Amino acid sequence: MAGLPVCAAVGFGFGGIVPSADRAIPWVKDRFLSQYAIAPETVYASSSAKGYDARLATDGVDNKAWAPAGSPSQAPGQYWQATFESPFRLTALLMINGAATKPAAFFESGRPTRVTVTITTADKKTVKRQMNLADQPGVQSLNVGIDQVTAVQIMIDTVHPGLKAAAPIALAEVQFFSRRQT
Repeated sequence: MAGLPVCAAVGFGFGGIVPSADRAIPWVKDRFLSQYAIAPETVYASSSAKGYDARLATDGVDNKAWAPAGSPSQAPGQYWQATFESPFRLTALLMINGAATKPAAFFESGRPTRVTVTITTADKKTVKRQMNLADQPGVQSLNVGIDQVTAVQIMIDTVHPGLKAAAPIALAEVQFFSRRQT
């Protein structure tokens, strides 16, 4: 009779663990299995400043960037979007904020300080995640873990205008990753 409460506690405990394990297994696979980059089929933006076309954010180099048209105060609400030929599991999104990774060019340019990432799946559902961007040069990442992704939009929420008053609000590089299936 004394064992009944222990059995009940263990049973309830496992009942609470199983749903968490269902979410934990893909998360562990996302972090530890081999990752590979997914190239978008198309990229476009709500607007682009001259010399800062949307495609430059996926050109593989960090010395060219996408920037919305207009002044830094007009950047919030502007967006950059990628669509994909085939749905895939998005494990991570990497961004290089600003115009470049070299500190002088980074601090001269304007850059987003917070973005809203909207992920669209094959069944047209959307998931939104806000990402605060560190005010420093280099790669910043957002771990995602969403299946059947067909589009990703990055909308600028807030900005830092940079040291050059007329410098556009730039996003140097955006990369998408998935994991090898097991």
